[in-house]
Amino acid sequence: MRRIFLISTFCCFLYGCSLGPEKPDDQDVWLYANPSSSQLSDSLLLALNNNLEAKLYGNINSLVVIRKDKLLFENYYDESFRNRTKNLGQASMAVLITALDLLIRDGYIENIQQNIVTFLPEYQSIFNAEPDKELITIEHLLTNKSGLSWVQSNAFPDNLNDLSIMKLQSDWTEYVLSRPLEADPGLRYVPNSGAGVVLARVMENALIDTDLLTYLKEELFGRIDIDEVVWETDPSGTLDGGSGLSLMTLDLTKFGYLLLNGGRWKKARVISNEWIFEITKTTLKLDNTINAGYGWWRFADGVLDLETNDLFFADGGLGQQLYIIPHLEMVVAIHAENYSQGFFNSSTFIFLSVLASLEPNEN
Repeated sequence: MRRIFLISTFCCFLYGCSLGPEKPDDQDVWLYANPSSSQLSDSLLLALNNNLEAKLYGNINSLVVIRKDKLLFENYYDESFRNRTKNLGQASMAVLITALDLLIRDGYIENIQQNIVTFLPEYQSIFNAEPDKELITIEHLLTNKSGLSWVQSNAFPDNLNDLSIMKLQSDWTEYVLSRPLEADPGLRYVPNSGAGVVLARVMENALIDTDLLTYLKEELFGRIDIDEVVWETDPSGTLDGGSGLSLMTLDLTKFGYLLLNGGRWKKARVISNEWIFEITKTTLKLDNTINAGYGWWRFADGVLDLETNDLFFADGGLGQQLYIIPHLEMVVAIHAENYSQGFFNSSTFIFLSVLASLEPNEN
C-alpha cells in the first residue's frame, strides 16, 4: 500500500500533513484540508483508515472524500496508488448516460424517445426479423426496459450468462440485439450491461465527423481536467458502455464534483443541470431501500439519516462507487474489487462510516 497525502498518524490530522511533498503540482481543483475543517471527525476517519489498511472491508483500493470544495481524505490500499486507472464496472454506464447530454446539446441526437433502429442501419436485418424491436427507444436502454431477454446473475454459469457469452462474440451489439424479445419494450425491468454497449453504438453512429471516445475526451473528460481515460472496446471497436471505463479514483471524484456543481466546471457549463436532474431522479422503486434512475441510484426515503434525501450514486458491481450529496456539498469515491457481495457491500458500509464521521448537526 502506498499512502498519498493524508492520514498516517493522528498528528497528521492535527498539524496538517495534507500539504505534504506528494501534493501534485497540477492538482489545482481543491484545497487540501483536515477533515475537521469541514465538520468531519478526524479520529473516526483515522479509525476507518486503520480498518481499511487491515483489510477488514476486503479488497479496497482507494477512498477519496471531498467536502465544501476541499480534499479531506485521499488514500490508497492494496498496492494501488493515485496514478493508476481502475475499472469502474457497471458505473461506466452512468458516465456514458451522463455524456448523452452532450450529443443532444450538439444536435446529433434529438431526444431519448428516438427509436434506436434509426441509428443502427447495419443491424436492420435483426429488426426485420422481429419488427417489435423497432419500438425500443434510447430511453428503454437507459432504464433497462428494452424487453430483450437477458441473464446476468452471478448465480448462472458462464454458458448461461448472457454477459459472459456476449464477450465471446466478435460484435457485442449484434449479440444483444439478437436476443429474443420477452416483453414489450418499456414494460419490464431487467438489468442488462449489454444495453450500455448498444447505447455506445447508437452514440457512435450518431456522430458524423469523429469517433465516440475522441468526442468524449474533448467534450467531457478534457473539460474537467481528466487526461487519462481508458475505455475498452469489443472486437468490432464499439466502446464497452456497460463496464469498460477505467479512471483514476481522483478523476472519478472530479466527475462527481462536476455533478455536485450542477454540471459546471470552474464556472464553465459542461453538462446541463436539467439533464443531471433527469438521469438521477427516481424512475423505478425496486424495493423499500433502493430506487433506480438512468444509470444512477438513490436510496429510498428513510434509509439514511439525512436531513435532505438528495443523495445519488453510481455503482460498479464490485464496490466501485461514487456518491454525490448536494446538500452536504460532498463527494465520496470508492474503488474496490470485492466479488459476490451483492448490491449492499463493503463499499456501502465504508460510505456509511464516512457519513457517520459528520458532526451531528451537519447531516
